[in-house]
Amino acid sequence: MTIPDVVGHKFLGLAEEWRRSRPPSSRMKDLAAVSAYQEIIKMGMPVVPCIIREFVEGRIDHWFWALCKITGQDPVQPAHRGILSLMADSWCRWWRDPQTGTTVQITKGQRGTKE
Repeated sequence: MTIPDVVGHKFLGLAEEWRRSRPPSSRMKDLAAVSAYQEIIKMGMPVVPCIIREFVEGRIDHWFWALCKITGQDPVQPAHRGILSLMADSWCRWWRDPQTGTTVQITKGQRGTKE
């Protein structure tokens, strides 16, 4: 699935706004309360590939609560909670199609595809 440019651009703008305006607190409750984060959640499933792309490209941030809210899933093992790199890896593995084993593929010029 290719990420539509409008979704990708909107996500990037809101993500930047969230990073600029979020509180210094590391409490997820505080981070998720920022309006830009809430707007990302309201984008629903079309934004999930954008978040997964962030992880794949090494921009791991506190998107896990949003992913849980959007998808109704939580693939992170209890032992991995609080370890952002392992949490991101869990979501990237979740994103794989269980029938084909494919995952998000990132190439230059693409916003991200699920092939």
